[in-house]
Amino acid sequence: MKNKILILGSGFIGQRLQEELQCRLSDKKIYTYKDAEEEIKKFHPEILINCVGFTGKNNVDDCELDKDRAITANVFIPVILAEVALRNNIRLIHISS
Repeated sequence: MKNKILILGSGFIGQRLQEELQCRLSDKKIYTYKDAEEEIKKFHPEILINCVGFTGKNNVDDCELDKDRAITANVFIPVILAEVALRNNIRLIHISS
């Protein structure tokens, strides 16, 4: 099963999940649908675990200072991954803080 799971996001949560599940971890930055699709084609997962997110540099209050980054990481990327997963018949698990 571990070869069928792909984790996106190499932060604390992504790394801990990778250690526990002993599955593949991608640290590729996802900015577009094409970026996400390339990772899917590269790894062929059945389950995609999204751990990509922005919680601020120092703390969550920093998200107010960098709204573009917070919205991109916490809203747009999950929507892109949901669409890629849907189109490729992949289960998506979204983990967010």
